[in-house]
Amino acid sequence: MSQSIKTQLTRYILLTFIATTGVLVLGIWIIREISVQQQFKIEASKLSSNILAQSDQILPGLLIQEEAASVALKLARIRQEEGLLSADFIAPDAFPTLGLSSCETFRDKIQICKSPSEIKMIAPIGAGSDLLGYLVKTKAQSYEGLDAGLFKAVSFLLAVVAFAFLFLISLILFFIDKHVRKPLLNMHEHLGPILEGKSSEINTVFRLFEVSTVASQIQDLVARYEEKKLKAAVGELAAQVAHDVRSPLSVLSIITKTNENLPDDQKRLLESATARIRNIADDLLNKYRNDNKNTRRESIKLGGPTLALTTADRILAEKRTLYLSKNIGFNLEVEEGAASVFLGIEPMALSRILSNLIDNSVEALSSHTEPQIYLRLKKALSALEIEIADNGCGIAPEVLPKLGEKGATFNKDHGTGLGLYHARVAVEGLGGRFDIESKLGEGTCVRLRIPSAEAPDWFTDRVSIRADQKLVIVDDDPTIHEFLKTKLKGFEILHCRNDYVSSLQRLSQDTQSLFMMDNKLSSTGPSGLDLIQKFYLSYHSVVMTSDFDEIEIQRRVMSLGCKMIPKPLLPYLKIEKLADSTEMRYDLVLIDDDELMRSSWTLHAQMAGRKIGVFKNLQDFLDSGCAKSTAVYIDFHLDGMNGLQVAAELRTQGYHNLHLATGSASDEITSIPEYILSVRGKEFPLL
Repeated sequence: MSQSIKTQLTRYILLTFIATTGVLVLGIWIIREISVQQQFKIEASKLSSNILAQSDQILPGLLIQEEAASVALKLARIRQEEGLLSADFIAPDAFPTLGLSSCETFRDKIQICKSPSEIKMIAPIGAGSDLLGYLVKTKAQSYEGLDAGLFKAVSFLLAVVAFAFLFLISLILFFIDKHVRKPLLNMHEHLGPILEGKSSEINTVFRLFEVSTVASQIQDLVARYEEKKLKAAVGELAAQVAHDVRSPLSVLSIITKTNENLPDDQKRLLESATARIRNIADDLLNKYRNDNKNTRRESIKLGGPTLALTTADRILAEKRTLYLSKNIGFNLEVEEGAASVFLGIEPMALSRILSNLIDNSVEALSSHTEPQIYLRLKKALSALEIEIADNGCGIAPEVLPKLGEKGATFNKDHGTGLGLYHARVAVEGLGGRFDIESKLGEGTCVRLRIPSAEAPDWFTDRVSIRADQKLVIVDDDPTIHEFLKTKLKGFEILHCRNDYVSSLQRLSQDTQSLFMMDNKLSSTGPSGLDLIQKFYLSYHSVVMTSDFDEIEIQRRVMSLGCKMIPKPLLPYLKIEKLADSTEMRYDLVLIDDDELMRSSWTLHAQMAGRKIGVFKNLQDFLDSGCAKSTAVYIDFHLDGMNGLQVAAELRTQGYHNLHLATGSASDEITSIPEYILSVRGKEFPLL
């Protein structure tokens, strides 16, 4: 049960008073004992001071018979002179009958014995070596004077101590009541209205630093509680909005994908905008859930690193449509090498940063007759520089250092300053830099320097092709065909714009061709990845798609073993011209130790007009110097090793178009590595 400060403090002071009194009494007792001992020594010294003279006076009466009567007189005189209770002479054999205790040898064998009421001195008297007897002097001993003095001293000291403690108790209780109890009660009265939202401050002045600190901490806790309550309310609203917006988003997404009459550029813009809204909704929901669980929200990298160029391209496309009526020029400038740089930031986070910065530039161009915004990508050492520049009104020099701080804004009626603040925090959190340069009347440039990230395995920014190699472009967009026709001028190009299945069934027979394949060929038919898998084109195909950032597409590209070029990167596509190969080139290869099977495949290849290489074992194949892109079919049961072991060895040698051709039961092959593209029977594959 809790107790008041006054009660507890009174208890502690009383305990201290009792302890102090006990120590004081103990000290006085020790002083008394020391005084008693000192008085005893003084009396003993007096009793023994003239013992020799007195012995000489008594001795003749003891030795001479005629003087024996004088001994009693002399003892009576000694008793009278020294104020003794008694002065006696006893024979040697009477000494034990005295019943003495607490005796000390004082000097010359003189015994001094004490009792509570008297002191005895026993001095031996003898002639030569003969002991004649003992002189016993007894004196009364009283400590009444000493005890009376000490009693007075003790009483006085106890009275002083008691008064001091009572005064101290009163003083401390008064101090606590004034500076602690009453302010705390006042604080308690204020907490109710604060928690109910009727007040925001504790209007009490505290003179004690400790109490003032507690009050400040309580006020801070209340403020944080109010802030958390507000965030929770906003979070619930945001989560509800995010949840409710998903249904119309799904409808919009379905309409966008199934509308064949919508131009490709508008379709991509709608898909990009829909994806951004969906990501924003997911982000709000995730944040709300994590806040409710009191967990720290970690960065989620959707699909791995972000290709900065494609994010910048999508944002500019959105802004062109959004601000079409403002007649603003949105310009994307990409320096050499910057198009292929990936950043270790979420696509959604980078989109939000660029979108907010571009919106700031748009607001700065409200009064400009020829408004222009430039988004520039520049490759730096282990980083990418992104500049968002405009030719707007500029920013005053005194305001410029404050921008990027939370709540700092300039020349905006309803600005919160959060856009620049979040951009700076995000960039600096990645180990990057955030700078703003501006001149009044000339414009502003926001420069982001973000560390680059390693490109994912599915990505490529180039096409490697030999001069004698055919290039097959498979896409339903005529503009892509025209663009690549110009970009790849000088190479033999075949265009596949429709009837993809029958066309690829014929064109795939040429294993030396290089296929550039769009993934989204139609809304109902097979995708480009489906066709690559169907016709075994993985290792001489490159996928082109605007949906490159979808995780499922990335996973499938990597499982097939091909590469993917984001379509926005096509204007910056690098072309590598390879020299004609000196490697032995076959349309396909069979490794099988069964001579009959090798002969059968050779016959089928001749009938189909295909060039085939047949080998009995792995070493014969490696000695042939066959091209690394050749389709290699491996029997599962070979002499000395199985087909999986052969495939693993070929993989390390750089061969990547690997297949198993076996008559073994399916349960015999328990695990197929991802680099083996297919498992088929012994029938010839190109019929």
